[in-house]
Amino acid sequence: MKLSSVSRLFLALSWNISHVFCAILGNAAYTIRDSALAKSVFTTGYKDGKEAVVRVMIDPFDYKITAKSAWNALDKTENRLHLNQILSALWEDDGLRPGEMEAVEYSWIVNEITKTAIRACRQSLGLASDASFKITNKPDERNAWNALLACPFGKVSQRLADAAGKRIVAMQVTDSGLDDLLVQFGR
Repeated sequence: MKLSSVSRLFLALSWNISHVFCAILGNAAYTIRDSALAKSVFTTGYKDGKEAVVRVMIDPFDYKITAKSAWNALDKTENRLHLNQILSALWEDDGLRPGEMEAVEYSWIVNEITKTAIRACRQSLGLASDASFKITNKPDERNAWNALLACPFGKVSQRLADAAGKRIVAMQVTDSGLDDLLVQFGR
């Protein structure tokens, strides 16, 4: 089979941009496909490794990590890694220290428990079902704050903040069709 020069160039660029790392934290059930846009994490315990369990983007300028469409709740891998372990490993693999992390964002939230917590927050804050909001743990926000901290992504965020030696100072939900949750850290 002969490839055109355009096809050969595309293959060469794809090979240089994308590569696979085997194992996250020594767990061979997980692999990473790294591209210029994101790191896609695959595991045998989610869709037989055919679809990414999560896609991760690292912003070294704003010190933010983003987990997009995290399906970890459906991961059936034996000795499965928690989302915070995956995010921390990828963060450090990019040469960043845990203490440098300023924020974690969950984009296109598909986790049902987290979606339920966001709905409860909107209700407790008296907002429309698609309203965006930001909370900072003020007394009138306490129920919403606690609901987000208690959901899976709140727990992941707390573990990441603890590893960074920081605390959660703000949480912001933006409705983009599927909600996004931005969790900011501070001292």
